[in-house]
Amino acid sequence: MYPTTGQASAKRHYAYYRRVVSSILLDTVIFIASYGITFSARAATSRLIADESIGPILLNTLMMIVMLYLFGVYQRMWTRTSGYEARIIIYAFILNTLIFGTFNTLFEPRPLPNSVVLVGNLLALGAMIAVRYRSRLISGVEWRWQVLWRGEIPKSKTRVLIVGAGESGQALAWRLRHRFANQEYVIVGFIDDDPDKQDMYIEGARVLGTRRDITRIVETYRIDLIIAAMHNVSSADFREIIAECEKTKALIKVVPDVLDAVQNRNHAVLLRDVQIEDLIGRSVISRQEGIDLSLVSNRIVLVTGAAGSIGSELSRQVMQTNPKQVILLDNNESGLHDL
Repeated sequence: MYPTTGQASAKRHYAYYRRVVSSILLDTVIFIASYGITFSARAATSRLIADESIGPILLNTLMMIVMLYLFGVYQRMWTRTSGYEARIIIYAFILNTLIFGTFNTLFEPRPLPNSVVLVGNLLALGAMIAVRYRSRLISGVEWRWQVLWRGEIPKSKTRVLIVGAGESGQALAWRLRHRFANQEYVIVGFIDDDPDKQDMYIEGARVLGTRRDITRIVETYRIDLIIAAMHNVSSADFREIIAECEKTKALIKVVPDVLDAVQNRNHAVLLRDVQIEDLIGRSVISRQEGIDLSLVSNRIVLVTGAAGSIGSELSRQVMQTNPKQVILLDNNESGLHDL
């Protein structure tokens, strides 16, 4: 028997509140422990009364939890967020430090030394960020252990440059980070012609420039894979962008339309090669039957620019006409080898 809508909703709410409550309890323990360590260190050199400090510490803990909640810290799945999202925790701590520090200064004698407030908040901040990104910290330590102590070089990740910082590019970045982690992709950045997006961060990766900067960016950041993720550009613009990409040695892939991927039309996949219809902006017109192929059949055919998108497709079609020999000419050796 399937659960009713009400049962499913209640189950979701229960899972949500259980996650929030467990996170709040963990943060409370971290915050109190951080202040306990800081207070003990300060008490070793100064005369502090612990009983008089318990109340202010608990009040500051409550204020901090409220700040974290208001900033949306407990509404995020931290295992699936980028490191850039840690800024909201930092903002919450800065605001809490300013408010409680001002409150603490108004009283004489002060409930807590300002040094305890500052250092305690810094310790708690570091601990809370470390807990939320523990899996990445562990993987980083493991990588360094393999390199420094065992002399093993882990398999290098594929460095990805995404062309298009719109919805398709953002969705692709999220999927590469969280759904295809085992394929070892690292998103270096985005390319987008929108001036308002320049130097902005999307899924933790910066928009590095426009289409004119593709060649420079690929060389500077050692890009292995360029992924075109734009569907609202004309075929002429698309050809120009692909032409810029082909000036580099990076592999080029295309993301199908997001709606195709969602609705699974035409068995859409996450990444595919550049196809001829991407460049001409329309469906491919099949070769007519009965056409005279004597110009290429059983002849030696030279294809210039064979490693390009159009040249490679032309070469494949020529091969279907039974030529005597096909000579491929291009300055892109890697592209020729792939053919």
